[in-house]
Amino acid sequence: MVYMHPFYRTAKLPSDRKIKNCISKGTPVPGLFLIALSHREDELFTIFSDIELLHPPMKGKEFDIVGFAAGPTRAKELIRLIIEDIMTETGDISKKAVCYYFSGDTEDRKR
Repeated sequence: MVYMHPFYRTAKLPSDRKIKNCISKGTPVPGLFLIALSHREDELFTIFSDIELLHPPMKGKEFDIVGFAAGPTRAKELIRLIIEDIMTETGDISKKAVCYYFSGDTEDRKR
């Protein structure tokens, strides 16, 4: 996993360090949802639970993680906040603007 900067999270979660440790060990964190930059051309972000990382086809894949959320509803709320921040910073919400916001690079990261 690549943890992007800036990094977003909702309240009511264990520390980032504990979550990252659990993810690297394959230990689920109850209620944890991850927000990642999407690999698809037609979407900006993807939301999935950490449990999904333990099963094919996601097992062993690398993701550019931009946030942690306590549940799917909070993950969607966090994406709204991220989009607002990107619009404020770049004036755009294209794939190119999202990549620039998180990496300073306009090229989409391929994994």
